[in-house]
Amino acid sequence: MSRAVLSAGPSGNGQLPADVVSLQGTLLRHRTTRSTWGIAQFHVEQGPEEINVGAELTVVGATVGAVAPGASLKLEGRLERHPRWGLQLKVERLENQGVRSGWAAANWLLRLDGVGRVLADRLVCTFPGDQLLEVLNSTPGEESDPLLEVQGISAHKARTIRESWATVGQTFNPDDLRYLEGDCGLTRWETQSVLSLAKKQGVEPRALLEQDPYSLTELKGWGFPRADRVALKAGMEREAPARLEAAALYVLRKVCSDEGHTALTRKQLIRHTVELLAVSGEKVFGALASLVQKTLVMVSEEDGRLLVCDPDLYLAERQILRGVRRGAR
Repeated sequence: MSRAVLSAGPSGNGQLPADVVSLQGTLLRHRTTRSTWGIAQFHVEQGPEEINVGAELTVVGATVGAVAPGASLKLEGRLERHPRWGLQLKVERLENQGVRSGWAAANWLLRLDGVGRVLADRLVCTFPGDQLLEVLNSTPGEESDPLLEVQGISAHKARTIRESWATVGQTFNPDDLRYLEGDCGLTRWETQSVLSLAKKQGVEPRALLEQDPYSLTELKGWGFPRADRVALKAGMEREAPARLEAAALYVLRKVCSDEGHTALTRKQLIRHTVELLAVSGEKVFGALASLVQKTLVMVSEEDGRLLVCDPDLYLAERQILRGVRRGAR
């Protein structure tokens, strides 16, 4: 790929245009990424005469860091020469158009573990033009998957590519990725999980994180701490009832599991939850009352103590106890 992006213009002097220029192309990879700023490499597919089509250009801007590699972009900005990094485009306006070509799809797949530059190039060579998009959007049989024709792609890797593409790439919504990876600072794996669950529940990713972020704990690899970190980034209030209730359930299950119990005293549960969230005991007491009302936990009295337990565990324990007593008789 050419890096000599500046060609001689009509005047033949190769001077930078003073006005705002418009470029069309694909984001290749990030060099520096922050939630509010980024530096990336950009493949130029269309632009003014001064810029060579097919060249690789450094782009810098406030919105660049929130764009996933492989996305097709329309950029507006001013060309400038950095004393250290050379020619670059200072982005003033960015329009994310998603994944629109096979070449862009191959670059988007670089976000997956096990898909590097070499494999992405093989995909493009094996399925030139828009063939790769057609292959990714198809649903072949497991043994007849065209992806298996590409050297380095096993049946497992082909499934991983297809699952990821079906979740994000095929229904690519630039705003979703910008929100999840940019605004919320999620990792690519976390983004994939959120998108998968949102698709399963039939809701928008933003609505999922704003209304029911702790449903993420249902997914493998997610527990309350990770879901809580994501929920707070999505705007969850620290004393929100949903957060207090999710934390109390987490504490109940974790402490019972760690200590081999099926119940905790109410005082223990409140104390552990207060320590976890750094909130008042009164707030946790209210959350516990709400959980009881929703029948998500049970409270029983035993030896003068109020015990809190999971209803399913309580019923299982009662059934076992009845079985033991019948056997003894």
